[in-house]
Amino acid sequence: MKKWLILILIMLMIIGCFLLWPTKTASINTKTITINNQKIIVEIADTPAKRERGLSGRESLPPNTGLLFVFDEPGQYGFWMKDMLFPIDILWLDENFQIVGSWLNADPTSYPKSVTPKVKAKYVLETNLGEITH
Repeated sequence: MKKWLILILIMLMIIGCFLLWPTKTASINTKTITINNQKIIVEIADTPAKRERGLSGRESLPPNTGLLFVFDEPGQYGFWMKDMLFPIDILWLDENFQIVGSWLNADPTSYPKSVTPKVKAKYVLETNLGEITH
């Protein structure tokens, strides 16, 4: 009987260790930026993996938030609505966060259409429809 009790206690300790084992979570880097005198809290997409994933698969964005794509060099970066579940506004920004291009009301049904600005941009901001007035 004592052997079974000891065995059960050992098993419970092992299970407890697995439940308490720290898990690796991805940290979300956020920043507040100002576009046209409007403050918006943005999640930063500054790696190839984060830029590729974008907002795909998300069901919505909270008000006054967005996803800011940060590129190493200014360029003419094209965007599409692959795996998007809601419409957004996409704004291309220069180094001073001035809007240099836009795709307003980018709708998920537009996929596989891709939009590329006519000028180079350092950043691209995805926000809720009408969030940034310009």
